[in-house]
Amino acid sequence: MRQRRGKQLGQWGERVACWYLSQKKFYTILETGYQTRFGEIDIIAQDTFGQFVFVEVKTRSFYSGILPEDGLSKKKIHNIRQCILSYISKKMIYNSRIDLLAIECGNQVDKITIRHHVAVSDIWAHKSDIF
Repeated sequence: MRQRRGKQLGQWGERVACWYLSQKKFYTILETGYQTRFGEIDIIAQDTFGQFVFVEVKTRSFYSGILPEDGLSKKKIHNIRQCILSYISKKMIYNSRIDLLAIECGNQVDKITIRHHVAVSDIWAHKSDIF
């Protein structure tokens, strides 16, 4: 049951992230939940300058005692990077970055905190550098 609630919270967080990026940052959402054999890219968007942005969304409850940012491990960045390299090779994209959207929520809709970390990792790096 706990994993199901976690999955629901994650899906809710991805919807909030799409709303935030499109309505507050004026990004164009291109795809969500892009699957490869390496894993999933939560959101693929384009910012107002035309740069492709691959967004990892991490959502946590205020009550969990864990920051959403803590869920982005070196292994996760490595897997995301592999997904991105697969995507950009198919689409011939050269101008891109990886962002992290950290979302914390309480029991009420008005208790949401969103932190947008821009360019958290270099797509072309050989080792998993985070922040």
